[in-house]
Amino acid sequence: SKANIAYYPNDNWKISVGHRYVAGVNAAAMGTELSLTGHGATGLSVFAEGRFGEKGYNAAWAGVKIYFGGKKTLIDRHRTEDPENGLKDELFVPQSPTAAPSNGSNGSYNGSYNGGCGSYNNGCA
Repeated sequence: SKANIAYYPNDNWKISVGHRYVAGVNAAAMGTELSLTGHGATGLSVFAEGRFGEKGYNAAWAGVKIYFGGKKTLIDRHRTEDPENGLKDELFVPQSPTAAPSNGSNGSYNGSYNGGCGSYNNGCA
């Protein structure tokens, strides 16, 4: 799950803070996106996000977004176009056994993520 609070210092810059709950791990998230539309590019922005969470989960990434559909401000795009793609939330999940929930008996990890029997579990039958 995902929750964000965003603030736009101007129409082409977004700053956000939020919470992520992915694969049994809670994390605080901080991000920013800056549209380069004012610099002559149509529908181009740069973004960055960092996460700091439980069980040693920390992540950060940055990139470029290309928007189609004409020249608009960033705030207009976010308000009028399709919702954000949540795929990155599934790609950047904790993968190490230390970040996985325990089975409740001895704190060991007995399952797998994205393989084996499916998701974090108490072992495969």
